[in-house]
Amino acid sequence: MRTIEVLKCLSDLTRARIVHLLACRGPELCVCDIVATLDLPQSTVSRQLMMLRYLGLVQDRRDGIWMHYSVAPPDGQAHKLVLDLVRKGLADEPVFAADLARYDELNDRGEVHRCASKERNGSVRRIEAGTTAGGRRNGGRAR
Repeated sequence: MRTIEVLKCLSDLTRARIVHLLACRGPELCVCDIVATLDLPQSTVSRQLMMLRYLGLVQDRRDGIWMHYSVAPPDGQAHKLVLDLVRKGLADEPVFAADLARYDELNDRGEVHRCASKERNGSVRRIEAGTTAGGRRNGGRAR
């Protein structure tokens, strides 16, 4: 981990909010849960997660069409200190406390982990191998 780059990365409020949410409500969250909790566009969250993954602060896991993220295990003392600061040092800041409260509220209403329930209920259409999202074969043209 490159400490200065990580500190610069976490100076962005959105990235700090994502890491704080993952650290406090993990061990793992789906992108859709992060989007719902932070009330941000999916593209914004995904872009910030890409930066966090590049710097080794988060790790990802694919489950079908869903991406799940978790805080990466610390790879040194500086990394551990940064994670402790994010986890404990930001807890009293209003925006971070509000994120945790919103996640808990969504969780109480059963609105987190929606991707898992959608998949179990069959309401998510699977894309067959070799086809596009529109159902056409790869390389096929729309008619």
